[in-house]
Amino acid sequence: MNFDSYATAIREQFKDASDTTKRAIALAACRVAVTKLIPEDALVRRAIQALAAGEYRNRRLIESLERQVEDLDARYFDAQEACDAGRGDQQTVHDLFIKARAASSVSCAFNPDTTLAMSTAVYEACVAVEVPPVKAKISAVITRVPARHSDERS
Repeated sequence: MNFDSYATAIREQFKDASDTTKRAIALAACRVAVTKLIPEDALVRRAIQALAAGEYRNRRLIESLERQVEDLDARYFDAQEACDAGRGDQQTVHDLFIKARAASSVSCAFNPDTTLAMSTAVYEACVAVEVPPVKAKISAVITRVPARHSDERS
């Protein structure tokens, strides 16, 4: 299963789940990508802590994280252009791309729409680290929380 198919399957399977369940799935996906690719990033670690604490509306943190994702994306695009011009290497491009996707998974998890937060965080995490590790972490989470009930928490 590719990352797009998996993210779509998760969105469909949990579209009627509680906001708490959706947030837990998003956080699980983010943690996999961050732990593997950017564990040293203080801003991303702070964002993960905020998500884990249920703090989804910290505007300063969210804006800082969005700027960081934009910066990582710009570095990736610059590296790709350099590589295309024969002044870089594909490994650097790849490394920057997956780090940007890992940070983006965390940024996506703050979306106020919990279904979108869940599905985009899962998608970005899967792009960063592939489906199997994300799927394994999510499977562990969903066995601990009920999947089918709605609540108004976010």
